[in-house]
Amino acid sequence: MSGSLKILEKMNVLILTISTILVSCSINKYASLDAANQACLNWKRNGITFKHKTIFGNIEVYSRFCEYDGKKQILGWENSKAEKGKVHQNYPERIIKKRFHF
Repeated sequence: MSGSLKILEKMNVLILTISTILVSCSINKYASLDAANQACLNWKRNGITFKHKTIFGNIEVYSRFCEYDGKKQILGWENSKAEKGKVHQNYPERIIKKRFHF
């Protein structure tokens, strides 16, 4: 391989690396806390609802909820084992599904 081809190959790798870093830093990046919160609330509304048994009776709740972590992101939690319409005694296992960075 000639010297100029090696240089071109290294430049292509460098460009690809820089592009990947720039794209990964901008994914789910919102301009403000309000914008990140609104995006999380929209995501929450697209989840399912299930019934939770309380001392006051059964209440319908979303399987997803949003929580500000006190830093630079809203955490999108999901009750992963919740089943639509099913009555749950306890809240199903909760896991972080999305992060809305701002």
